Amino acid sequence: MAPLALGAQSSSIGVASKKLANGLEVLVIENHAVPLVTVELDVKNGAKKLDGNTRARCGIFGRCQENFPATYGATIDSIRAVQAQSSSNLVDFFISKSNYARLRELTFTFDVPDRFAQKVNAQRASLAVSGRNLGMWTSYPGFEPEAMFLGGSRGGNAAWEQTTLPQLRTWIVSLNLSF
Repeated sequence: MAPLALGAQSSSIGVASKKLANGLEVLVIENHAVPLVTVELDVKNGAKKLDGNTRARCGIFGRCQENFPATYGATIDSIRAVQAQSSSNLVDFFISKSNYARLRELTFTFDVPDRFAQKVNAQRASLAVSGRNLGMWTSYPGFEPEAMFLGGSRGGNAAWEQTTLPQLRTWIVSLNLSF
């Protein structure tokens, strides 16, 4: 393993470390018997969004709990009920915080033993298993805090989410061969 540059320290057993300007210390230990784990976490904070699905469902079609006080009155905030019954005149009701944290990707990469790689005339081989969009934590009441519908007269430049669905969870298996 080559030593890190810019003041990094390295040893002959495959260990390298470097302290970055922001105080974060990066430690690298080269050991091909241990799988490499990569995690991508996406965080968005301080954002707000117009919830187009609630607007259509509640404001236009009247199909939300706030419009049925006899059934749901004990569980509904009275201010929210008035906003919902305002024929979309009180639009603050449809603007919600769209903060989230999403586990965007998680990958486990394993080095395949050389004897198996050599059976296909490769020098090295690795196998990776990845999952994308594995989880999201949000208080956003709509379908998807990242979705946008910017369609002309129906959406204009507002961040609608009408006719959009959450991102699908996907799984990927990769085999990498080095010749």
